[in-house]
Amino acid sequence: MGRRLFWYNNWSRLGRILTVTGTRGFIELGIREDATLEDVILRHRTRRRRYPILNTVKEVIAAVSQGYRENEEDTYLWKVKENTYKPVFRMHSTREQIRSSAPKVPWAGGTWFTHQAGHLEIKLLRS
Repeated sequence: MGRRLFWYNNWSRLGRILTVTGTRGFIELGIREDATLEDVILRHRTRRRRYPILNTVKEVIAAVSQGYRENEEDTYLWKVKENTYKPVFRMHSTREQIRSSAPKVPWAGGTWFTHQAGHLEIKLLRS
């Protein structure tokens, strides 16, 4: 957990903590902007907060703290498909996840010039 930034990395079910609390969270929770998740787990004191979202953040910290192992290195996993994670990055599977697929249209083959410069495509679109 040593390199995960508490405020900026997506390490919890809440997403990025900075997005949830805003910059006011630095002051309200008393956690430095450059703190790592490990810093927070090892050094942060818990107490009830005035705003419910801050108490939710504290609960998430407590939940993550229970699974913390001090002498173990982080394991980074890449999402290869829905609910499947692997330690190896694959460009193809990443592309498939972020790509928005649509049905093929019948005119798609007629507007692509495989051996010509891109300016021909622009001229086709203008006409």
